[in-house]
Amino acid sequence: MKKVLPLIVLSILPFLLKAQIELDVSHVVVSGDEAIFHVAKPISYNLDEVGENMEWDFSGLQSVEVKKFKYKAPDDKIYDNLIGFDKGSVDVSGPFDVATIIPQDQLPGGITMSEGEMFFKLKGNQFCNVGYLVYYDIERYFLGLQFQEADVVLDFPLTYQKEFSSHAKLEKKAMPMYKIIIDRERNTVVDSYGNLKTPMGTYECLRLKSTINEKDEFHAYAQNINIDENQQYYEYTWMAKGFHTPILKIIKSEKGTIIYYLDDKSNDDDKGITEISPYMNNAISISPNPMVNDLTMSVSSIINLQEVSVYDINGRMVNNQEISNRMEAGQRITILEKSHGLDSGIYFVKVLAKEGVVTRKLIIP
Repeated sequence: MKKVLPLIVLSILPFLLKAQIELDVSHVVVSGDEAIFHVAKPISYNLDEVGENMEWDFSGLQSVEVKKFKYKAPDDKIYDNLIGFDKGSVDVSGPFDVATIIPQDQLPGGITMSEGEMFFKLKGNQFCNVGYLVYYDIERYFLGLQFQEADVVLDFPLTYQKEFSSHAKLEKKAMPMYKIIIDRERNTVVDSYGNLKTPMGTYECLRLKSTINEKDEFHAYAQNINIDENQQYYEYTWMAKGFHTPILKIIKSEKGTIIYYLDDKSNDDDKGITEISPYMNNAISISPNPMVNDLTMSVSSIINLQEVSVYDINGRMVNNQEISNRMEAGQRITILEKSHGLDSGIYFVKVLAKEGVVTRKLIIP
């Protein structure tokens, strides 16, 4: 019996060690962090299985888009436009898709909103989303949106079976022009731990499931736009030791599923993906997309163009033009001829100028 007990202890030791996964407050993004994420083609996967010593296999995910996020402390210019934010209230910001708040197809003609900034603050042991900064294409206008009560995204330390919740609400009015309301309830549980496989490798992770009930309102009175939407969606987040960002994140709603996975092995030059420039993002558009004729680029602001490159889905450069050209607002040029010889599929067009860099997804039918 004395010999059997050590064998039993040794046999269960790996499971005992794995159960000790705990992530402390060091596992959050800080100013200066950069992360490359792949947007993956949605797949069917049973996300309802939970528990200890899980084995999640997402190694077959196929990338359809690549994004690079650079997290930074906002500068004075941004603070000036964020009425209500003080310099001690926001630690880090990162790009987000403003269409998650205001559907683009419901905006009036001529008004578009580009990617903005999502603001976070570490409040004690809670990592919170405290607001947004939205960029308008019209006159490069900035709109700051601040939660009165923060949206708690992470509550440290993170351990198996931990639960936490928050109720965040923001209201922005500029009567009689517009009113924006976001009312978000988030309930999160760390429901599993185990090994996660992605196309990048295998990681020992905790999984968080957040159930989010949200009410969004957007009223633009002059244009007679009134959006009032109630939605429930789920966020599944896999966190691992040594990483400031999730290894995998899945967002599920009635509108569909979005999958992001971290690329912790990419070289920026190999992928052709560069830092997002809000100025360039607002100034440049390409058409037609899908590309049925010559691909052209137009600008809404002055830019000093230097280079246009096209990359395939694997990050391989398939077309490159060095262009030294000052483009005036409203000007249009051809950047890829119809007789390009490229196969049908998804590509990325990277535009480099003195003012910054922007990447656009291109579909060739």
